[in-house]
Amino acid sequence: MQAYSSAFARIYNERWVEHARHVAPILRAFYESTALGAENRHLLDLCCGTGQLAVHFLEHGYTVTGFDFSEPMLRYACKNAAPYVAGGQARFVQGDASDFALDERYGLVVSTFDVLNHLPDEAALRACFACVYRVLEPGGVLVLADSIQLADSPQFSVAMENFRRAFHEPYYPDYIRDDIDARLSAAGFQGITAESHFMARVWAAQKTP
Repeated sequence: MQAYSSAFARIYNERWVEHARHVAPILRAFYESTALGAENRHLLDLCCGTGQLAVHFLEHGYTVTGFDFSEPMLRYACKNAAPYVAGGQARFVQGDASDFALDERYGLVVSTFDVLNHLPDEAALRACFACVYRVLEPGGVLVLADSIQLADSPQFSVAMENFRRAFHEPYYPDYIRDDIDARLSAAGFQGITAESHFMARVWAAQKTP
């Protein structure tokens, strides 16, 4: 799995905060409309970056685990959520999204900043979904937000190709051709939905209650 440098983490921490502030309330409202979300307040922010999205949930009473492969990203996340870390409401863990086990169980797992196209192959993607399924409570919800794909947005095929070249994303060509719905189903998820919003593709899925 790819990890970001200290320089990129600094820029990410400065530039992505507004996006996180926009997305987080939408995710929280969606989750809290579900049966489990009405009472469960445990979140796993998978590939949490510098933690701004996690902070929104912490401010609304959630217990949050942030998980990321990049140590520089996690340093910023710990700083951004420092009062919550000190109070035991948040923790940040370094690890591989395709190979992890946690001692907690979560009502909601989110991954909102392009984790899927950073996984190197099909085996890693399958393993990631299996790990997520294991740490979800029965009836728990997974929300993924990543890039659009060729099947749902063929009109942006040139833009997708240019993205790979401009940002040096070696695994992106495989990702944009993959069937994420089928992989979620194979991992045991049900109620799978997917929507495209300009250049983003968003999936929601549930662990069997």
